[in-house]
Amino acid sequence: YGEDVQRQVDRARTAGHEVLLHLPMQPEAGGDPGPKALLTSLPPGALAERIAWNMDRFTGYVGFNNHMGSKFTADAAGMGAVMREAKARG
Repeated sequence: YGEDVQRQVDRARTAGHEVLLHLPMQPEAGGDPGPKALLTSLPPGALAERIAWNMDRFTGYVGFNNHMGSKFTADAAGMGAVMREAKARG
């Protein structure tokens, strides 16, 4: 949730580094994955909005990984939505 992420990413890419987007996802047992986290309880429209919000934070990443996320990554519908959006973005 940094303020200057795009500039930092640009500098990293210029220096030859690859960057991953760290997506906040719902954990299995407690813990707070943070604001705008992807949750299994979200209706499809709200989930799509959160996926887009997270993926729109900056450009230049080559992939993504999950933050916490053991419950969300086990949810086929939720992960399907993430993967469809990732595919649409190339």
